[in-house]
Amino acid sequence: MSMSHVDFLQPFEMISRLMERGPDQHGSRKVILINDPVDVQTVMHSPSIVRSEAMRTLAGDGLIFSDGDKWRERRRSMQPSFPPADPDRHVGEVDWAVAGLVSRLEDFADGPDTFQLLDEMLRFTTRLIYRVAFGIELEVDHETGPMLIRFFDAAARTSMAFIDAQSPLDISAMRTFQSARKELDLEIESIIERGRRTGVGEDHVLGVLLRMVSGESGFTEEDVQDEIRTLLLAGAETTSNVLTWLFLLLDAHPNVRSEIESELDVDSESELLQASILETLRLFPPVWFISRQAIAPVTVSECTFDEGDWAFICTYLVQRNPDYWNEPNSFLPGRFAKGFKLPHRYSWFPFGGGRHLCLGKALGELESFESARSIMKSFRLVRADSEPLPPRIGLVLKPLHDVPMRVERRTSGDDSART
Repeated sequence: MSMSHVDFLQPFEMISRLMERGPDQHGSRKVILINDPVDVQTVMHSPSIVRSEAMRTLAGDGLIFSDGDKWRERRRSMQPSFPPADPDRHVGEVDWAVAGLVSRLEDFADGPDTFQLLDEMLRFTTRLIYRVAFGIELEVDHETGPMLIRFFDAAARTSMAFIDAQSPLDISAMRTFQSARKELDLEIESIIERGRRTGVGEDHVLGVLLRMVSGESGFTEEDVQDEIRTLLLAGAETTSNVLTWLFLLLDAHPNVRSEIESELDVDSESELLQASILETLRLFPPVWFISRQAIAPVTVSECTFDEGDWAFICTYLVQRNPDYWNEPNSFLPGRFAKGFKLPHRYSWFPFGGGRHLCLGKALGELESFESARSIMKSFRLVRADSEPLPPRIGLVLKPLHDVPMRVERRTSGDDSART
């Protein structure tokens, strides 16, 4: 399939408005778009610019939305569950979840039925985070994903009103969000109850959180709920979208896919697959924006932030900045060949940066590579339609609509569908 049939590069209307207007006066504050790596570094490391309150209002005061002393305490307590110096800590859980994903694809292989790509990837990543974080083993065909999507999509629609003055919040969107929040909160209560009943240990994050409640840290039941909610967002919907975009890009670039398959036929490793994942993260970072808010006046380049002003860091635009990337809108995995050097520290930062570098970065990297490798060694995922696929703005970056796929069985040396 040629790229002309896959409109991956449709500009974002809301971002375009911010760029055209410059600083957006939103009530008593400004919203300033940041799309240059130098400015990103300044904002991410400034003590005068912290995480904004908007997402805490919607999704709770969990680790990925909190800041200051509360954030430091939680990060320190939860970090041992995701040790950056031990990237293989969760290999066993990843292998378990990948085996379930492969068994699902086996059921579709060479048959007439199609499956929805994002749904299957979300089923896989949700199953993994439940086992890693909560010690819960979901069935391979579980249906937890749609509930998560309803909440995250509703939160995204609501959050846009905080960012863009021309995207007003309507009553129906707020009602949908409240309903989805209640549904998710019931699931979170069930996770907590099950953890207490089974005596989940501190090798799982849930065990760490429950210990904190019973300690003297002032950690509350609501704090546990907030952390579980953010773990589900960070651990399920992000990586599922990375895998979705990866297989869509490989379908649109069969030569790259063919070369990866050839590497996997010879060795279990594939440098090109790893490079393709990094390039996918560049083009479609799951967390496509980062918001920060000034707590004191500060100047970034030629823009002055007053107290309360917002910095809207658009990761999507930063990682496509033509001043730092040749052919920035093209899928060119070779730019991440072994030994590559980034043109700037913050020209590629899909896992965030500074003190708020993603807690689960090592787990996300491991599950992305291991699942993609296992799939591509046995199967070829092929689009069953040719509908344009612009990205949809949400809390994460996902395709605009469902993507039906077929599963073709592949054997070593298979050169079918290679062009």
